[in-house]
Amino acid sequence: MSNIYKTVLKKICEEIVDRYSNVLDCRIHILPVNLDKNVEYIFKVNPDLTDDELLVLRSEVDYDVFRIYDKFNLEYDFVNVYSKY
Repeated sequence: MSNIYKTVLKKICEEIVDRYSNVLDCRIHILPVNLDKNVEYIFKVNPDLTDDELLVLRSEVDYDVFRIYDKFNLEYDFVNVYSKY
């Protein structure tokens, strides 16, 4: 895994996982080269969230990940996955 992705994951954990009580963890998965995205961030979220609460949380977290990518001047080469399991 590239050092930049390690750094981004660390920032995500510091700025997102630590801030949102309904985000329990974040993992990274490097995707195969033949896909249009390079990495996926898998957010484990509170399983008790309603669908509406999850949509709001997703919107906020997605925005924050874009902001982190902007800080590092990176292309948006990621996809976020949200799991209650």
